Amino acid sequence: MKCLGLCAGLLCAAVLVGSGCSGRVSNPAELLSFSQAPTAARVDLARLSDAKASAGPYRVGVGDLLAVSLDDAVKPRLAAEAGADVPPQIYMCRVDSYGNIVVPILGEILVESKTLSEVEGMLSSEYHPKYVNHAPNVVVKVQEYDTTTVTVLGAVERPGLQELRRDEMTLVGALMKAGGVQLNAIGAIRIRRAGSSDTTEKVNLPVKGVDTPFNDVRLRAGDIVEVDGQQPPVFTVTGLVGRPGAFPYPAGTAYTVADALAFAGGPTDLAPDYVRIYRKTSEGKIESARVNISGTGQSSSINVPVRPGDLVAVEHTFSSRTQTLLSRTVHGGVNAGATYDMAP
Repeated sequence: MKCLGLCAGLLCAAVLVGSGCSGRVSNPAELLSFSQAPTAARVDLARLSDAKASAGPYRVGVGDLLAVSLDDAVKPRLAAEAGADVPPQIYMCRVDSYGNIVVPILGEILVESKTLSEVEGMLSSEYHPKYVNHAPNVVVKVQEYDTTTVTVLGAVERPGLQELRRDEMTLVGALMKAGGVQLNAIGAIRIRRAGSSDTTEKVNLPVKGVDTPFNDVRLRAGDIVEVDGQQPPVFTVTGLVGRPGAFPYPAGTAYTVADALAFAGGPTDLAPDYVRIYRKTSEGKIESARVNISGTGQSSSINVPVRPGDLVAVEHTFSSRTQTLLSRTVHGGVNAGATYDMAP
């Protein structure tokens, strides 16, 4: 009876294995849709730039060096009496720690926090009509900006110390000064505030296709900005292969499903004649396609590319699971019988 049961079990396994279904592989249209699914999330550079906090017109601050151009206000007296055409006089004026500059005739003038046009209007009104007969033409430019240092690290083009003007002291301003974020910059930005190792702010970068809020953040002198980048890209092969696992996907390379299977030691004897690829899109959806392991057609493994982050699964079929189960059962039964026969 034991022999008959064993033979029946083997016959059943043979029937189940023989009747295994390979499944329908993806057609060309489905493969095209799968291949065009956006995968890696990308920073939304337009939103990043648009989010820059507007500082409005530049406002003069302590340490700035202003070039003040005056024409009639300080004309040499003899030249004025002779009616000579005297070119505008340019005076270099450093904004002192009190926010003042010193100009001819007027002496100290408070200019801190004023726009350049406000400084020009104020100087003109101070000179006229008290010192000159008509309103002078006054032009004020910033010859040298006083800057503040912050540190930008991580996935930016030019990491390191960044000298920022007063109107650039924001997160976006610092990122732009560092050459912009790299394409692999995804996830969080950490801002470590100067003077306190315990104070860290976290900001998420805007991502294309994902409607997440992003607002610029004001920085202070000495702050450290760290931009996270993606981990080194990999693809994963699981299921009925010799060496399942995660494998690196170096930049500049292009692998196919056949390549991925080769990295994983190839399909086992129980593997079906197809493989399924799973891909997470930038919108968070999981797309999949099924291709033939062998063959040379459009839907074969040698012609379907694998992207970083893909999961290549050589999945069990009903027949392979049944065969595995019966194999374990048969071997387990034989071992159990041997153990029973050896018992005293």
